[in-house]
Amino acid sequence: MAPTGEQPAIEDLLDKERHNGEMLISRLRLVILLGYVPVLYVIRFFAGYIRLEFIPLVVGKWFLMCVMAYVIYRLLQRGYYRNLIGYLTISLDLAFITVSVIMLSFYKNMSTGAMNDPVFILYYLVGISSVLRYHAGYVVFTITAGIAIIASLAAFDIHYFHIPLDAALLIDRIAAFVFFTVMGVSFTKIIKESIVRGYTLMERHLKVIDAILDIGRKIASHSELNRSLKTITLKTRELLQFDVSWMVLHEGSSWQSTLISGDTLPEAFNDPELIRAAEANTLNAYLAKRCLTLNGRMATEVAGTPVVIGQGVVGALFAARFDGAPKAYNRSLFCTLAEHAAICIENARLLQQLKNETIYLHKQLDDLSRFENIIGTSAIMREVFALIDKVAGTEIPVLILGESGTGKELVAQALHALSRRKEGPFIKINCAAIPSELLESELFGHEKGAFTGAAKTRKGRFELADGGTLFLDEIGDMDIGLQGKLLRILQEQEFERVGGEVTLRVDVRLITATNQNLEERIRKGAFREDLFYRINTLPIRLPPLRERREDIPLLVRHFLNRLCEGKTIEFTRSAMEHLAGKEWKGNVRELENLIKRILIITDKEVISEEELRAIDAGDAAGQTEASSSAIREHIRLQVHNTCSVTQELEGIEREFIAEALRLSGGNLRKASACLGIPKSTLFNKLKKYDIKA
Repeated sequence: MAPTGEQPAIEDLLDKERHNGEMLISRLRLVILLGYVPVLYVIRFFAGYIRLEFIPLVVGKWFLMCVMAYVIYRLLQRGYYRNLIGYLTISLDLAFITVSVIMLSFYKNMSTGAMNDPVFILYYLVGISSVLRYHAGYVVFTITAGIAIIASLAAFDIHYFHIPLDAALLIDRIAAFVFFTVMGVSFTKIIKESIVRGYTLMERHLKVIDAILDIGRKIASHSELNRSLKTITLKTRELLQFDVSWMVLHEGSSWQSTLISGDTLPEAFNDPELIRAAEANTLNAYLAKRCLTLNGRMATEVAGTPVVIGQGVVGALFAARFDGAPKAYNRSLFCTLAEHAAICIENARLLQQLKNETIYLHKQLDDLSRFENIIGTSAIMREVFALIDKVAGTEIPVLILGESGTGKELVAQALHALSRRKEGPFIKINCAAIPSELLESELFGHEKGAFTGAAKTRKGRFELADGGTLFLDEIGDMDIGLQGKLLRILQEQEFERVGGEVTLRVDVRLITATNQNLEERIRKGAFREDLFYRINTLPIRLPPLRERREDIPLLVRHFLNRLCEGKTIEFTRSAMEHLAGKEWKGNVRELENLIKRILIITDKEVISEEELRAIDAGDAAGQTEASSSAIREHIRLQVHNTCSVTQELEGIEREFIAEALRLSGGNLRKASACLGIPKSTLFNKLKKYDIKA
């Protein structure tokens, strides 16, 4: 049975069913009156059962019954005075049936008496309908009124029809009426108990579902393991109706146990043997050997189930009763609660593991971010990072070696950022981009009037870098005459501006870089050997991208995150393998440019290998075809306009020379090498075409 606190909810449910029953009976009454009774009266009239003089009385009675039935239906529909209307409808039904029985007994020429009328069976239906309203007062009222009416009809037959009293018939009528009514009570009681049992069972299941959901919410929201497990023990005690519930957990092979419970329990409940007994299903034997007592009461029943994670038992969930004989409980629910406990424990372990890994990854990320935008996890790059970390805190010059596009400038910035000079300036200059005639002024500065165009005194890069770091990129392209002056400042930390006489002292750390083989240039006499040994104290060699292909996916992801501007773009596995197999002569810079080109060309979110190959082929074919097409079109137009071949060739030569100077940054030696002509020839061509270097 449901607890007392739950009874009002069941009564509300029964009251609703009672109302539904009343509505059903009122609808049935209307259907009978409006559909069945008129047909019955017509058949009886034509059969000669009803005399003509009784027609107004019959129609009047029928109309009155219909009006009353409709009024009752509307009142019930609106919920007005339901109990009072219940008594009223029973009274009206009994009254209308009685009137019908009496009237029908007068319809025939020869009366048979009201007690013998077949309409009498309607009394039994009224008795049953009173029971279906789930109200004891209706039943008592109906039986009392019914017995009185049946007795009155017997008296009516004696007085008006002079029919002798048939005691057997009277007793039969009354007994049948009471029998059907009482049998209806039994039947209705069965229905009521079934409703109550169904409601109670449904409520119990709802409590179980609510408890499981509540445990699930706590598993998802609580990082404290003990709090979640205590909730499970409390739900176990409540749902399975035990006196107490607790959990015993152990760690590792030591079997050091921990007691967890929402109840206050003595230390005897924290016994590792309980876990073994629950696993072996021998708790009854354990209880026979050892007593579990709480507040002077001895446990009469202990239930337990192991808490299993993977293939191992980490503890057990228990529940106990201390009064009375053992009772049945839902074993399946008990095991489900133990499974939730296992989920809690496993989640807590995974959460702790995740926290540890997060801390480790954050440390790794911090270590990588110290090198700014230098991306790589390959073994060779880790060696570079370690070398940067070691040399950054020193003051020795560093020479960074590597092909173009490998990130030499990024390494120089990282060395400065990790050094004691990080608060000082970081000045950089590309020696190959400035003509040698101007490079000296850029490095050391000049005095006012030192040369044509020197309208004011200007500080050089060494002065600007005082207290910080100076990065000389492409130092292999520096003029050999200027290399001697650079050697002096490295040795003595002093210099004079161009056109100046005052010696200036600076405190500068020098970092240099080149993509050339300096030892080969020394053999050719293009680079000073003493300067080489001065700047090559600790060389850092950056590997080309083809030597660290495992870093390509990481670099691709880095460039996508930086360039995608919120878009999500992925590469298929085959596309990434295609990227890893390319030569990458331009190294990381070439890869970055390819990613930029892909983002411009395609709007797709997934890039395939076929699309990469199409882009590669389009780049190569486009460059060749565009160049050839432009040349052919230019020649066609010039020939059509009767051109001068000599002028055209000179124009083409002039463009070649200008482009070579632009690419070499005005360096005549590099430009002559690019064009494949001697420097003296290039100098003469510059004069001829009036090109300023």
